Amino acid sequence: MAKKSSLIDTITQPEFQKFKEKKELKKLVKKYDYFIAVAPLMPSVATTFGKVLGPAGKMPSPQLGVLTQENDGAIQDLLNRISKSVKVRAKEASIKLPIGKESMKDEQIMENLKIAYDGIVNALPTKRENVRSVMLKLTMSEPLRVELK
Repeated sequence: MAKKSSLIDTITQPEFQKFKEKKELKKLVKKYDYFIAVAPLMPSVATTFGKVLGPAGKMPSPQLGVLTQENDGAIQDLLNRISKSVKVRAKEASIKLPIGKESMKDEQIMENLKIAYDGIVNALPTKRENVRSVMLKLTMSEPLRVELK
């Protein structure tokens, strides 16, 4: 970005030099879940940050992380999209997420499981056909297959 934003932490192009050192770059990558960039800066972002952002799966992408306009409205729209997105890695064909604690009642856990399952299924392109199985696992236990109705 050419200028600092009041909505997000911003690194301007003159500050890229500071991240030539891999140690600083790795600290930055650990600090944030998502990185966004302005379209004209993408080549510079790729050369400066790509060697660490790429393998970490945090490289800004045109689908969810590249701004075409540099204003607070566009940034806010992108932040809203990011907050509603789920990051799925294609290499691993499973989604693991916590749905409760052992101290919770069985009904609460089942309700959380149903809400999580419905949310994931609705986000998939061919809905339930993408789901092979659902497993439930406690921290130190074997996974249990959940029967879907």
